[in-house]
Amino acid sequence: MPFAVYTNTVNQGSLLLRLACGVLPAIAAWGQQYTINTFAGNQSLGAGYGGDNQAATSDQLNGPIAAAVDANGNIYIADALNHRVRKVSGGTITTIAGTGTAGYTGDGTAANTAELNTPSGVAVDSAGNVYIADTQNNVIRKVGTDGKISTYAGNASLGPGFGGDNNPPNSAGAQFSKPIGLAFDPSGNLYIADSGNNLVRKVKSDGSLLTTAVGQGLTIQTLNNPVALAVDPTGSYMYIADLGGKRIARFQFSNNAVTTLAGNGSSGYSPDGPISIGTALNNAAGVATDAAGNVYIADTVNSLIRVVTPNGASGYLTTIAGHVLSGGRPIPGFSGDGGPATSAQVNSPKGLAIDKSGNVYVADTGNNIVRILQPNRPSIANGGIGNAFSFKTQISPGAAASIFGTGLATTSSTPSAPLPVNVGGVTVTVNGQFAPLYYISSGQINFQVPWETGTGTASVVVSANGLASSAASVQVVSAGPGLNQYIQNYPAYSINSSTNPIPAGGTIIAYVTGSGPVSPSQNDGALPGSSNVNVTSTCTATIGSQNAVVGFCGLQPNSVGLVQVNITVPSGLSTGTYPLTISINGQASNSQNVSVN
Repeated sequence: MPFAVYTNTVNQGSLLLRLACGVLPAIAAWGQQYTINTFAGNQSLGAGYGGDNQAATSDQLNGPIAAAVDANGNIYIADALNHRVRKVSGGTITTIAGTGTAGYTGDGTAANTAELNTPSGVAVDSAGNVYIADTQNNVIRKVGTDGKISTYAGNASLGPGFGGDNNPPNSAGAQFSKPIGLAFDPSGNLYIADSGNNLVRKVKSDGSLLTTAVGQGLTIQTLNNPVALAVDPTGSYMYIADLGGKRIARFQFSNNAVTTLAGNGSSGYSPDGPISIGTALNNAAGVATDAAGNVYIADTVNSLIRVVTPNGASGYLTTIAGHVLSGGRPIPGFSGDGGPATSAQVNSPKGLAIDKSGNVYVADTGNNIVRILQPNRPSIANGGIGNAFSFKTQISPGAAASIFGTGLATTSSTPSAPLPVNVGGVTVTVNGQFAPLYYISSGQINFQVPWETGTGTASVVVSANGLASSAASVQVVSAGPGLNQYIQNYPAYSINSSTNPIPAGGTIIAYVTGSGPVSPSQNDGALPGSSNVNVTSTCTATIGSQNAVVGFCGLQPNSVGLVQVNITVPSGLSTGTYPLTISINGQASNSQNVSVN
């Protein structure tokens, strides 16, 4: 939509240059939309094992419960009831650990010839070693980059129990009880959801020491059956799917404090909205974080995937996958591949993993598959960049310009000057340089072309929520004036129209963007702060077929990138409506009507 203008009487007239309405809420819901597809397993085939070295979507899984991603984008799946850990690389699935028979054998040999017993957690370190919560064996196994397996923590011969703190993790007395979730912090320390002991245990990054990090016996809050873990990218917080506590707990490393991020201690369903004490989850069994610190939750019995967008100490809960009837309850099932994730059904989702591209991998346990949620990137329409007043597909240094497309932003906002270059996670770059933003919405962004932009062809990219559009090209001209439709009568500062004409010989004020160079030079996004910033190129005007005298052609003091042109209407014009055109540096604007009496 075009710029809207609002009167504000100042020297030589003023319009506060704003863009179509839109106010950024104090708390904004997560707006990223996803397309859902099956990534591994085949729901129509049901639970089972169909063999390795085939397309992942042609194979079967049996109770997939956790997932992890490595630095190369390979996905690891804890295929619990197949007693295997599977790897998907380039769309092909293989087994990296387990034979399919429940047991505890194989240390020191190839991991795919060893036995596991209901592996329920998986994580990968920075070197590419894979760690497995071998749950029913009550140990953590490690698959090295050489493919061989070893027991990394715990002693399977002891059975379930607690022991071994302040000793090496594989010491004779090291003991776990049904370990499940695994997560690394940025320093390489491994955290283990020791579910049967209601603890989170820690193995030091060099593998030398086992301790208790969170849980009973410490001067912090008690956990109740923790089953999944995620550490934020800064290493400030660990998020714990505290299944028995019916919540997602948040552990702060700096003070060892545990608080509740989401969930109220009872099973239930709360619709999307700001998190409060009463926000309910239903046996949430999966948790993950992305590079921006957003927290993803597998709201398991509700069969939803949800995101908590941090907002200080609280946050906003938004559903990104799974189907909820309007005003109703979630509906588990299987549907929706190839479409919007919020129109699809999942069934008892558990483990979550997120790759560098923002793809979310969901262990859709009840459907015996792994789903992928792929974020929809912003898209600039073909020929969708141009002058914000004329919409001609060219831009000029310092001008206001518009971008049209889809998925450009997840909210609408009209910031105040000085204009920011980042609004709600949305940015625009012109030849790699960030551009100030007047207005953002899902279908349109208005921005100021950086003054330093050179003529020729520019590359424009929109980024939203960390996802970048494809680059779009647009012509840059030194001057390409676009004339706004609102013309003011001076000195009333009222909008000129057929019912409010200007007398012949009177003065009108027109507003243009795309003048090119001004003197003195200006900073991107900043108000001129002076009524004496002049367009350096020749500025002329015609009304109808007659030349009109231009008394002033320069930046409007209270706006960014807006040129004010004061024009004397030729005294010889008779009553009527005439086209007004303004030319700068010999380049003519689009025309707008002026009514004269």
